[in-house]
Amino acid sequence: MLTISFQITEFAHMDTSSFCPSLHSHSALKHQHHPVLGLFATRVIGILSLVLLQVFGMMSFGQAADDTIGLTDITQHLQKIQHQIDETLERVNRLELKEHSSLHHSAESIDEKMQNLFDRVEAQEDLLQDIDQKVGSRSLVRAFDATQFDFGGFLHSTFTHINGEKGSATSFDRLTFELLFKVQFNERFSAFFAQAFIRESNTRFTDTFQRTSPGFAFSGSGGMKTPLVIAWANYRQSDALNIQIGRYITPFGIINIEHFPAILLDPEQPQFLRPFSGDTIFPNFITGAQIHGQLFFADDSLQYNIYTGVFTGSTPEQFYTGIRGAYTFSQLGSTLGINVGTGKRSLTTTAPEMITPSRNSTFYMYGIDLLIDNGPILWKNEIFFTDEDSRSGGNRMAYYTQPAYRINDQWIAFYRYDFLNDGSLQIAPTSGGPRLQTPGNSTEHVFGMNFLPVPNVRLRASFTLKEYSSGRLGAQNAQAQIFQLSGTFSF
Repeated sequence: MLTISFQITEFAHMDTSSFCPSLHSHSALKHQHHPVLGLFATRVIGILSLVLLQVFGMMSFGQAADDTIGLTDITQHLQKIQHQIDETLERVNRLELKEHSSLHHSAESIDEKMQNLFDRVEAQEDLLQDIDQKVGSRSLVRAFDATQFDFGGFLHSTFTHINGEKGSATSFDRLTFELLFKVQFNERFSAFFAQAFIRESNTRFTDTFQRTSPGFAFSGSGGMKTPLVIAWANYRQSDALNIQIGRYITPFGIINIEHFPAILLDPEQPQFLRPFSGDTIFPNFITGAQIHGQLFFADDSLQYNIYTGVFTGSTPEQFYTGIRGAYTFSQLGSTLGINVGTGKRSLTTTAPEMITPSRNSTFYMYGIDLLIDNGPILWKNEIFFTDEDSRSGGNRMAYYTQPAYRINDQWIAFYRYDFLNDGSLQIAPTSGGPRLQTPGNSTEHVFGMNFLPVPNVRLRASFTLKEYSSGRLGAQNAQAQIFQLSGTFSF
């Protein structure tokens, strides 16, 4: 019995702190309603029961066979008990660590979600405050029956200096204020309007062949014009099928479709698009109807336009009809377009050599355009030529190439080579005075820079070297230099 008591006393002095938590730990577990607590208590009771059964069993065994059982056997039994206790405590500790980690991550997740909610609430408060500062007690514009009403516009102004072989001229030659409206009636019907208020003086060479003596002349009444530039209504069946009626941009080429000064590198546009709202090669705008849409093929797309209408500068019976197809290769960042059209022109003046131009001459127009927009490179190319009635002055041809480089988000540099042959007929008014069309060819080299301090402000500077080749009736070669500053402010 003395030996047995000694061994039991020695076991009682073993370190049990590893499986008996401190008072503080126990309080924390109770406060958190630790799910392992019940399991821990159950296992502790089981361990104690096992110890008592083994000890009392050994005590009884020692009393019955004190002579045959030695200290070694008792020690081995106690070591087995200690091993079982260690294994049990190890499993309990693993469960506690696993549960503590789960609770820790759960608490972090909740904190993150709460912080996200607080951030969103603050963002909404900032937005409401910003709207209140902008609107205040002022009334809001609302459409009567439309589901959506968008309103915008731009202010555009230019300053131009021309140096010719026989003099120079300088003017603030253009000021345009244009309002843009878009109305969405429902998911299928929409409309768009562009109303312009323009004060401009067109560049005009006053010599006989319009190439050596530069000047400016007001267009319209004192240079004031208020054209309804665009006004159309559109029905959208799907991306692939839209029907549009009204006054719209003739969907030919690249720059004529873009045409808004807010996005143009050079507001003067290529020669074949001048004068604005003219029909040097084809009409810039027509009033009529068109079917248009877009088809998608993986990353690529096909856009098409089929249209007909009348040019506002001609008689109401002179229709212009055309078709355009353009395929976009998204991987290459390029779009290839093909254009075909036909129409009639009005030539109301007499010409040299006793030729009487037709008042209703037919022409056919063909064109190809290529746009490359890939990274910093923006490269536009267009070529057009016409097959004219023999009485309308001969065939016409125009082309340009305009590479541009985006230096960064604010600066863009560009160059344009621009060629125009507007026909071999030199038309002169019956009352005399300057010819209305320049005979021969004209070429422009345009060097320019765009600066965008903010996305909706575009400031430009350009230098143009204009060259006239010799033409009929003794017109000689000539040159002119044009320097222009312009700014477009959009909203």
